[in-house]
Amino acid sequence: MPAERLSLAGDDTLRVERVRAPGHGNQWGEVHRSPNRRWILPGTGGVQMRSGAGQLLVDELTAFHLARGQDYQLQHEAPRAHLVLSRSLADEEPPAKAWLVAPRELYRLRLAARALREGAALEGVARDVDVSLARSRALATDPAPVPLQRARRLLMAEGGHAQRLEVLGEAAACSPFHLSRLFVRHLGVSPHQYRLQLRLATALGRLEDGEHDLAGLAHDLGFASQSHFGAVFRRAIGVTPAQARKALV
Repeated sequence: MPAERLSLAGDDTLRVERVRAPGHGNQWGEVHRSPNRRWILPGTGGVQMRSGAGQLLVDELTAFHLARGQDYQLQHEAPRAHLVLSRSLADEEPPAKAWLVAPRELYRLRLAARALREGAALEGVARDVDVSLARSRALATDPAPVPLQRARRLLMAEGGHAQRLEVLGEAAACSPFHLSRLFVRHLGVSPHQYRLQLRLATALGRLEDGEHDLAGLAHDLGFASQSHFGAVFRRAIGVTPAQARKALV
């Protein structure tokens, strides 16, 4: 089943679309060629992207860029929804091809999407996207070490729920010390920081969907209490969960 694409705003030179793709398990899709320059923003569900010799594991924190005419394939391991910003103007290529977007910038991207739905100028929203990605950690698109991919897949599958480093190391078939070094070297964050960011990304998605049971949300995400969840959320994102819900819904 092909992906569903819904144009939210724009024209042939600048456009934002919402894309919903079904899951295909471990099967790679057909080869596509990007007709213009595209920024695929963080969304729900995991996907792998490969292009030439490069390969990227994409989670709810990852954004990536496709150049005009770039051939690529996707492997949607689960249903996924995300926004795509397309540009056909001959601007400079971005300095990075992929980014790990921290929760605070992820929140700003969601605010920009809401502003677009409410009629904000697309050019301003595009600038907001550029600023958030410029503040994010640049990622290499070379295939990541296998232990790192295994650990990330486990955390993605479990929504970032707490896993002791020893358990992650066992699943990744490497020592906890070596795994920690791989996370910091390739993602710029420790395993603990990465799984916390995944949990906060999930929280943002549910708040955007109108989640009102904050105690239940805290429990589902593995926090000790609603107050603990609220404190962590505010420290990472800058607003409380209730304030984020009000701003996003």
